[in-house]
Amino acid sequence: MPPPPPSVEAEEVPLAERVVVPPGETLPPRLAAMRKGTDLYVSFASSSMAPFALNWVANLRRAGLTTTVVGTLDARMAEICEASGVDHLPIEGTSIANRNAANLRFDYGAYKRMAALKVTFYTRVLRMGFNVWACDADTGWMGNPAVFVNEFPMQHVDIFTTTDCIDIEGDQHNGCWHVDHNTGLVYMRSRQAVLDFLGAWKAKIESTRDIMVRDQAALNLLMRENFHSKTWDPPPDPKGRSAVRPIFLAWNDKIKIARLPLRYFANGHTFFVQRLYQKKDHPPPFVVHMTYQYGDDSAFPYGKRQRMREGRVWQVDPPSYFNDGYYLAVAPEAATLPIDYLPGNVTTAQAADRFNREETQLRTVLRDALALAIALNRTLVLPRMLCYCDNIWKEMKHCRVGGAFGMTLPFDCPADHILNLPRWFQSELPIAFRESGFLSDPRLSPALKSSWVRLKTGPMSANEARAALKPYERTRVLELAVAKDRFCGFEERQEAALWAGLAPALVPYSRHFCYEDGACVGPRAGCIPFYSPCCHGTPGRSFPCKFLIGPPPFHSSADKPPPFCEGRAKDGDVQLVEVPSNYPDLSPNPFSRQFHTIQDEFRKGGGSFKVTNA
Repeated sequence: MPPPPPSVEAEEVPLAERVVVPPGETLPPRLAAMRKGTDLYVSFASSSMAPFALNWVANLRRAGLTTTVVGTLDARMAEICEASGVDHLPIEGTSIANRNAANLRFDYGAYKRMAALKVTFYTRVLRMGFNVWACDADTGWMGNPAVFVNEFPMQHVDIFTTTDCIDIEGDQHNGCWHVDHNTGLVYMRSRQAVLDFLGAWKAKIESTRDIMVRDQAALNLLMRENFHSKTWDPPPDPKGRSAVRPIFLAWNDKIKIARLPLRYFANGHTFFVQRLYQKKDHPPPFVVHMTYQYGDDSAFPYGKRQRMREGRVWQVDPPSYFNDGYYLAVAPEAATLPIDYLPGNVTTAQAADRFNREETQLRTVLRDALALAIALNRTLVLPRMLCYCDNIWKEMKHCRVGGAFGMTLPFDCPADHILNLPRWFQSELPIAFRESGFLSDPRLSPALKSSWVRLKTGPMSANEARAALKPYERTRVLELAVAKDRFCGFEERQEAALWAGLAPALVPYSRHFCYEDGACVGPRAGCIPFYSPCCHGTPGRSFPCKFLIGPPPFHSSADKPPPFCEGRAKDGDVQLVEVPSNYPDLSPNPFSRQFHTIQDEFRKGGGSFKVTNA
């Protein structure tokens, strides 16, 4: 449940200046008293996605942004909003009521119908006089963007969009106009030109028979109509300021548009993979959108939720998530091999080989830590996982995707890069698990922090581990100083059978490294054509790949232990090891602690916006 909105003395707005509530429309009284031109943050959800909607509101409230409304697609979602103190408006969602998937993105027909409902909903709110931040519920807000959209000459813009661009330098240079608009985050002002555009937007969705033309594809089709990269020149600024971003004319020159800068409006790649906002020359973003992400399925967006937990923008876990239980973790330096920072010119094949050496370490650590957590009935904190290569569905150079060649390798993997998350959440796993970085989360209970030991043990079977670690059974956090090749099997037949089914489902992962390093790519004879498939296809007409190595062997029964268990000490040989004071924080979120002192006049409100144009 989101925290209540901050108590703020309400401004008494004259009736003539208030938003207009049409007859028959029911608007929450708090919103009906707002002034025309107020920024309203708008999202939508069905009850199956209620956690995301409540989390979206919770992040906005933490950032001090309380003018929010959730469009509810079913009666149950309205009840949840009511019980949680969240302002909401109904969306007529009967046309998607018989959907096949709880996660609507996997039901293409229903998702297309919902796209039209979304645009209709935005139109309703814009007509009342609100400016609208149209947000997908998988956005995590961390700051107030009003200072940018009102900076000269942005006050003249009708519609702001985000993109899937991952090239922050290119975005600062020209706004990445070669990349499509992304409708997961759009800002629209309550102007007639915008209302006219939304009418055309809805008609485009409904009139296009292609089931894949939903809100995003339809918006891009309209924006391209007679688009000639024509900039709109604003009137001079009375304060003599220069433009912070170019403004373009689009949709047959009827609307003025601009791009929300990638520097402050992060996507899943810049935030979780490039980790730009940890760097000293990058201030924290206002918001992150969970794009470039894996690990969802038709039952639930497991990957998005896991990313938000890793990024500490998932605010709706109960206090017990950080307070209750007993944990088994792996020391970060025991989870990985010594880190090798790869040069910018490393080939994809070389980086994939280094990735595979890391895999040898990770999968054995994960295998044994998971087995010991089950044996000890403790919640597993996922070990640190390093990625020496990006994870993308297309070809790469230097194990990086175009636009991100400056990113650091390795980086801390999002879990969806290295685990089959739906299996982890849907399996018969008898214990809970937590994200990497959980133990450095500032929300962690002081009781947990004060009951934490790091232990070095020899290889142990399940019963041996229970006996050897019995002196620490009331210690809340047991952290393994060595975790590779530590588990020798279960004595109990039922436990062994459970492990024999779980381990092959949870520990392995499959992925490829598709590359064009050293290849001729393009239309010339003998070159690999653009947009060729990866890994499989006609030689010379597909991009080659390297693949992730297979998992280690699994040993379920203590009667047949693995070779590393031979000659082990039966008492487990347990030694206490000091937990270092500089425990690493693995989260990409710079707001969760101080990476550095942010020198950013724009955020302080005392200067101009610092994004420059070519």
